[in-house]
Amino acid sequence: MNESPQMGNGRPPLGNGSGRRSSHGSRSSSRRRAQGQPPQLHGRGYQTPAQRRRNASGYQLQRHPINFAGRRGRLGALDPRLIVLVAVVLVAVVLVVSSVVSCVSSAPSRDQGPAVSQDLPDDLQNSLRQALSRDSQLAEIAERGSEYPEPLIRLALAEPGAVGFVYGWTSSDHDTAQPYDDAVAQGEVPALYGWDARWGYLDYGGSPLAVTGSGPIACAMARIALLGNADQTPATIAQAATDAGKASGDSGTDASFFTEKGGDLGLAVAALDLAGTAAPGQDAGQDSPEGDGPDQAAAPGTAATGDALAKALGDDTYVLAQTGGGALGATPHWVLVTPGDNGAVTVHDPTSSGNSSHQWDPATVASDVATALTVQPAKA
Repeated sequence: MNESPQMGNGRPPLGNGSGRRSSHGSRSSSRRRAQGQPPQLHGRGYQTPAQRRRNASGYQLQRHPINFAGRRGRLGALDPRLIVLVAVVLVAVVLVVSSVVSCVSSAPSRDQGPAVSQDLPDDLQNSLRQALSRDSQLAEIAERGSEYPEPLIRLALAEPGAVGFVYGWTSSDHDTAQPYDDAVAQGEVPALYGWDARWGYLDYGGSPLAVTGSGPIACAMARIALLGNADQTPATIAQAATDAGKASGDSGTDASFFTEKGGDLGLAVAALDLAGTAAPGQDAGQDSPEGDGPDQAAAPGTAATGDALAKALGDDTYVLAQTGGGALGATPHWVLVTPGDNGAVTVHDPTSSGNSSHQWDPATVASDVATALTVQPAKA
């Protein structure tokens, strides 16, 4: 007997088209919902609305259990001594870092330096700042002493104005001289010193010109004042002495350089025998009558007189003098002597701002002169 398509087991016949299957499936689901039956699951991925709401919060712990007990077990397996060692190391690192930070924060800044009271006059404030700066630089020179030539360190200790120059030794150019561009005037002797960075770092006779170049510097001062130009500087004169093989001797420059090469510099240089020169009516070495001219002072082994030195000087005549290690300093060096006021003389000392800062009794200067040379402009 033929059965009707709507009868039998209650399931609709399967169709061939997808649209028809969807239509029958939709009607079947509707009938089930109407009859209170749960929906039929189609595959593992299908979820009921209630399941979707429960799982909307994210990870399903029940499907991925975490073995907390196992992890505790692995930590417990560590050697307790290793844990203690790690803790001690961490504490030590923290203490070291804290100590370093504390030292850095409490150390005074050399660049900033101590404060100077604003209540002081401006000139006094400036002087104090310069002195404090020198102290800071001198402290660093002391710390890094092996980086500096010993004679330069002695120079910094003896001459406050040279501290900055010595401090710059490690970062300076030791091979190139700088031009001398200061204003010059005939008859005016410039104050030139060895610690001038324009020439002081150059090598002269195996040492910095700052400590061995008193001869070229004194000669340069004489030439600038006598000729009124700075065509020749301490650096160029030092090079001339080096080329002539005269950069030698206790004072750094042999006296023969000036007498032999002075003409090349536009100067007439001649030896001055202070011991054999006397004031009119006197024998060499005889004391001057009381109240008649400057006092005389004899250097050891000589009868040099201050009167003779003073009389050799004039507006266009200076004296290059090589000291013997007495009144003008313990180390032999060259100075330039020019006329002073009221019978005194002026000493232009490339190694000492103190010696150059006041006028001298000619007798005192003459007592320390080992070699004397008169310097004049060369005749055309």
